Amino acid sequence: MCIRDSISGLLYTVPSLAAFALLIPVTGLTLATAIIPLVLYNQLVLIRNTAAAVNGIDPLLIEVGWAMGMKPQQALFRVTLPLALPVIVAGVRIATVTTVGIAALASLVGQNTLGDLIFQNLAVYDPDAIAAGAILIAVFAIVADLLLLALQVALNRGRSALSVA
Repeated sequence: MCIRDSISGLLYTVPSLAAFALLIPVTGLTLATAIIPLVLYNQLVLIRNTAAAVNGIDPLLIEVGWAMGMKPQQALFRVTLPLALPVIVAGVRIATVTTVGIAALASLVGQNTLGDLIFQNLAVYDPDAIAAGAILIAVFAIVADLLLLALQVALNRGRSALSVA
């Protein structure tokens, strides 16, 4: 485990609501207050999945590329990344679903999101509107995940079905 995983793991332990609260004195009620936690929360997932994808490539396959006369950069773009892409897309899927869920909390810092439907109706206790907001956010996350799953399957090109998570 390297230092980048440790730092991103540490950032991931801060609850998203607390991250918004910590940023308000610095950035105010701006779009940056909503975007910074979204980026920070996705770093851990994206870093770990990308590292796992690249480290999971059989070194013999890279050596075959070199034996065919590929330079290291060519082996990276023609061997390593194409083989790692399905796992990287799996990380993007996880990051996307996480982002949709956390983005709903951006309503608390003055940004217009689907979370408005939930948080504005908590004050007047309108359970139907609260449920509608939660269902819309869940449907949005599921549709985004299914679209990225279709992309992941398309990128898998003939590999075993076990590599699609």
